Amino acid sequence: MANGGMAAGTAGHNAAVDDNLGQGAPADHRPSENTAANRSGKTVTHRSASQSTAADHAPSQHAAVDRSLSETAAADRSPSQSTVTEVRAATAGGPSISVQPRRTRATGYLAVAGDLAPRDRRASDVEAILCDLDDTLYPQAAWLDGAWSAVAAAGARWGVEERAFLAALRADAAVGSARGGIIDRALVDVGVGGGAELVAELLAAFRAYRPVRLEPYPGVREALVRLRVAGVRLAVVTDGDVEVQAWKVRALGLSAFFECVVVSDALGGRGVRKPSAVPFLAAVEGLGVRPERCVVVGDRPEKDVMGALGADIRAVRVKTGEYRQVADVAGTWHTAADFPAAVDWLLRE
Repeated sequence: MANGGMAAGTAGHNAAVDDNLGQGAPADHRPSENTAANRSGKTVTHRSASQSTAADHAPSQHAAVDRSLSETAAADRSPSQSTVTEVRAATAGGPSISVQPRRTRATGYLAVAGDLAPRDRRASDVEAILCDLDDTLYPQAAWLDGAWSAVAAAGARWGVEERAFLAALRADAAVGSARGGIIDRALVDVGVGGGAELVAELLAAFRAYRPVRLEPYPGVREALVRLRVAGVRLAVVTDGDVEVQAWKVRALGLSAFFECVVVSDALGGRGVRKPSAVPFLAAVEGLGVRPERCVVVGDRPEKDVMGALGADIRAVRVKTGEYRQVADVAGTWHTAADFPAAVDWLLRE
């Protein structure tokens, strides 16, 4: 983003700027290399936001898992108590991540993990599935459109013509939501210069967008129920602003299915986003399973599949969302039309 260095300062120490905003990571957040950690002895190298010069470490070797009870967020449609998993790096001052609550009761058929006792054993050796979030469990375009509307409304308070600005944001995002610089280009499209205060407010509006509800893709809830009944453990592994991504899971009404939600930015900023192995290994550690007994399901070959392979985890690619036309990469275990189809394949006899 043209005003990247300035805008990043408005996010707060622990906030991460989503790819859709186009903000580049500060230089000290970008590792010179990202090598995947696996069971054969390779190491993960990255620099965390708080330790840009600290020795690199692999979550699978150094992360400790603590479990405690905490109050459920008010916005989450959940029981009064939930189990929260927190993954901390053992090194002093290292990054930590508090992940989405695992419920201890059920509401309707959206039962909690503990209430879905395994009744049928799978024929496969899959113990856990690490799910991507955006464009895998729900169409990200639905969330983005609301976020762009919030940005356009914020721009209107600065005299930017709201309809024209919203149209420009949508048009620029349609070219590729992950390519960066969308807000900057949209401002140029409507003939407005992006001053520091204006860009800061627009970025804040983007991050602050909190939809009351998001709809998963058809069949996703039912597929998650089937997995839990089959005894499969579930986690989400996603990139982006920590609070935004956690809110999406709640707005989708899917929190009860997942034992943990790992947001890569909490583990070291943009430098450990997919395809880094770091977030995948953090999820493996949080679930207490072995990588070879896990499967990653996601829509982006260059992020989800490559990141899984780097962590010695099998990957199933789903062809949904913005990147559904992107070609598969070598090493993909299976390609499915969507998440329910992937589950059908994984639970096949």
